[in-house]
Amino acid sequence: MFLKFNKLFLNIIFTILCFINTISIAIGECVINFNQNPTFKPTILLKIGSHSVDLPLKDVDTDLTLFENQEIEALCPTTFEYPERYDTERKLNIKCEHNYLYLQNSYGGYQTYSSSINLKCSSIKWNLYETFNNFVWCPSNVTSYLLARPTESLTSNYQYLAGICYDIRNLSFKSLYYTITPKHSESLHPNLLSTLYEPSLELKYIKETFPLKSVTETEYDSQDVQDWINYSKYNYGSIVHNSILNDELNHELGSILDLAWWPNLRLGNWKRYENALTKHVERQQQAYDILSGVSGVATVPIIKTCESNFTLKELIDNRNRIIPMYVWNYLRSTSNSSDEIVIIGFNSPFYEFYSEMDVIFCTDKCQEIPWLNKVSTTFRYSAMGVIFCCSVDDVKASQRLDGFPVNGLDTAPEKIIHNISIDATTALPEYNNYD
Repeated sequence: MFLKFNKLFLNIIFTILCFINTISIAIGECVINFNQNPTFKPTILLKIGSHSVDLPLKDVDTDLTLFENQEIEALCPTTFEYPERYDTERKLNIKCEHNYLYLQNSYGGYQTYSSSINLKCSSIKWNLYETFNNFVWCPSNVTSYLLARPTESLTSNYQYLAGICYDIRNLSFKSLYYTITPKHSESLHPNLLSTLYEPSLELKYIKETFPLKSVTETEYDSQDVQDWINYSKYNYGSIVHNSILNDELNHELGSILDLAWWPNLRLGNWKRYENALTKHVERQQQAYDILSGVSGVATVPIIKTCESNFTLKELIDNRNRIIPMYVWNYLRSTSNSSDEIVIIGFNSPFYEFYSEMDVIFCTDKCQEIPWLNKVSTTFRYSAMGVIFCCSVDDVKASQRLDGFPVNGLDTAPEKIIHNISIDATTALPEYNNYD
């Protein structure tokens, strides 16, 4: 009797296990693995009916589980490195069915893969080149560089990512010209770079040539200035903070895009502005060409003992490096050249030591910009970094932003320099420079 009961019990357990296994197969579960480096992760869109929604991956996420009949679209800005058989593809449609992943082929059908897959985007290596001819917006004492890479295209020998103006003598950043695009658009880079400028000499050992920098109070002779530097907490960081662009632009570039930021501006109102711009670009599916630059020299107040008056001393260290007074973005829509504005940040904690007119040199238009008017309510809070917005004409008339293209970005360069040796007697082309 006991043996019969035990056999019956085992049969029931076996039946239940088989049933559970059948259910799990019917439900289906598939795993997609990612590289730990976030720059190699594809963008994932989850398909819901006829719609696709972003499935945001955190930097720490290394896998994603799909359940029965779930389908995703994986997108790489380049091509896929893994799986290897799809290394010429930028987009993969993947669905989970009966514990197997199916990948859509070029004919629209699906091919069986396995219950798990590794997805990794290939990396793009951008090279740094001197240009044959200076950018028209670069001051004449500044070097022009192109971030570009050779291509096999029949229409162009190079693909261009950005243009950089850099003071090579003092190792200091001046401006960056690039394009910001919606997340899932085809890669779009500034057209005028490819039409007006050409790479010359390629620079090697970029990280070693442009090492990381820091703001140190001992680099200043005056004890008063040292105290203010210690108080202000200036530190070096990239001109670009947008995560996608930051990964692409700062890859292997050392400190070439770094400037000395006042952290309250960088993490306060400037971050609010950049977040608003990113949301606007995504919502409107609108791309912008951006010229990001720095101008002027920040100052600190020097107050003599027992006196109420003060003088403003420029922040120039013993290596002739400056802390800029202004950080600015000149935005111009790629589809409508009349849609343009200049966003300017005051890179200093000493706003109250100036009269307003000494800092804000135009009619502020931030409240008139629909995508910016809500966040701009804090733009006059000095503790978060003062920001104001100018029309292009006002900036040109003010002559306050050195390196601003007063004749327009599209102006053809005036002169070509073909690897000549420049000495004190060499006449350089004259470009707009307010230094």
